[in-house]
Amino acid sequence: MNFNELLSNINPISALEMLVITVVLIVLAFYVERFRKNPIKIAEHRKTFFTASGIYMAALAIAIILAAIGIEVGGRNYSIGYSLEFTGGTMLEVGFPEGTGKQAMTKAIDDAVASLSSSSKDFTYKHTVQPEGSPKTIDYPNDMNTVTFTISKADGPAKIDDVKGIDAVLTDRFGKIKIVETKEIDGKVELKVRIESNDDVFETQILSDSTVKDDSDKSSERKIERTVLFKDRKEIEDLFAGLNPSIKIDRIDVSMPEKFSDSDKFNAAFIKISKGADTAEGKGKGVNLDNHEINSLLILISKNLRLSSGNMYLFKKESIGPSIGQELSQKALLALIVALAIQLIYISIRFNRKWYYGLAADIGLLHDLLVMFGIYVICQNEFDSPFVSAMMTIIGYSVMNSIVIFDRIREDLKLTNSSEPFTAVVNRACNQTMTRSMNTLITVLITLFALQLFGGVTLRSFAFALIIGCIAGAYSSVFLVPSILVVFEEKIKIQDEEESDKRREKLEAAAEARRKRRQAREEELPPESEHDELDDEEEEKDKAPARKKRIIRRRRR
Repeated sequence: MNFNELLSNINPISALEMLVITVVLIVLAFYVERFRKNPIKIAEHRKTFFTASGIYMAALAIAIILAAIGIEVGGRNYSIGYSLEFTGGTMLEVGFPEGTGKQAMTKAIDDAVASLSSSSKDFTYKHTVQPEGSPKTIDYPNDMNTVTFTISKADGPAKIDDVKGIDAVLTDRFGKIKIVETKEIDGKVELKVRIESNDDVFETQILSDSTVKDDSDKSSERKIERTVLFKDRKEIEDLFAGLNPSIKIDRIDVSMPEKFSDSDKFNAAFIKISKGADTAEGKGKGVNLDNHEINSLLILISKNLRLSSGNMYLFKKESIGPSIGQELSQKALLALIVALAIQLIYISIRFNRKWYYGLAADIGLLHDLLVMFGIYVICQNEFDSPFVSAMMTIIGYSVMNSIVIFDRIREDLKLTNSSEPFTAVVNRACNQTMTRSMNTLITVLITLFALQLFGGVTLRSFAFALIIGCIAGAYSSVFLVPSILVVFEEKIKIQDEEESDKRREKLEAAAEARRKRRQAREEELPPESEHDELDDEEEEKDKAPARKKRIIRRRRR
């Protein structure tokens, strides 16, 4: 792909959005510089941050609960979009004529799946649609065979509408194809298609050979006459029969391979679809679609969009089993738990063996993950492998900002007076690292928005999750985690002070008791209690050895 083709694939609207986003982020970067001269008191206003965080976290939790229960909003079922990659299913990437709108593509696919479900007694179909943001180009190979199908109909004259969707069916079987012409002739349909040459589809037969003389140099060369045939005509007939049982192929003409170079542009849509048994035991279990069901779906989509043949293309088809999806989800959860546990232990050891440093960092990470999960539910996005990858990436990115602030707090504690409040130290550390944190966030967001606007469906899903996680992580690491650390520090300080007060009270009580006993001996008063009498006896026993030594020394003299 040359540079001109690369530019032609860029959506102008996406380019304008990217420009606006970049300008906004740069302005935000300059605005953050003000915190150097006018530092904000984050720790003192922690109640405000806790209240705001509690409000939107509660709203996200309610959205997740409602989606888990399953409610209907605007005529559509509002539920957690659990990915077909975790429940099993088929993923298709289908191209539509350039200029086909996202709403038109989505509606055509939704109606096709609904028709497929209504025609089946044993299965219900679940699907999601993600339209591409920019046109996608297909480049055909140079060496292609031209095939002409002559199609008739048993119950009347054949029409072009009878072969709608055959382009996607042929693409599914043969790979890259180009429908050159479709026309009606004497009650029949003539379909002219160029199909990529490959040994799996075609075979070449040598008919005869002859000698051709060249008058210029009197030399001769051997010319081979040959014909190209389909290896399996029945397979082709079955493909057309699956499209419409009443049509049949009267004739197939295949030409010799010729050099061919062309390209088409499509607006693609990414379809995730699975079927589940319409029983209590089978609901929710994803099952892959077979080729007949895929072809039926593509035909229905083509008819819903009223496309003529040659205007739809199947870019990709993948299937994932439910057992593989279950293993992926279990391993993702295990990786999350292990990562949080190890980070807690490591951070606690590194920062003066104070366990609440690690706990504060993990609370911030859980906040980021809940925000990602909640916004995904609200946007009705699928929880797939890119989301899991983004989730694990955010765990590393978010904790990095928290570690920088923790390290600055530790250094400031060494350099400042011990009498300075811990809250002031945290405020200073947050403001010192504010510019660094925001600059890092802005540079990362510029890259992620570029992936979001210009990347494919898979990259777009990954970038969207990272954008949410990075913003949530920047907020939590600067405003929430240090505030949580201050709360833990104050509570532990209060506990230490209470324990110190208790120890001081005990020492004072013991000193007072000794003073009273001493006073009682001097005044020759009886002990105030039985415990005091026992204490006096113990003191006399302690003095006995010293008295004996003095007596022995006197006798020696």
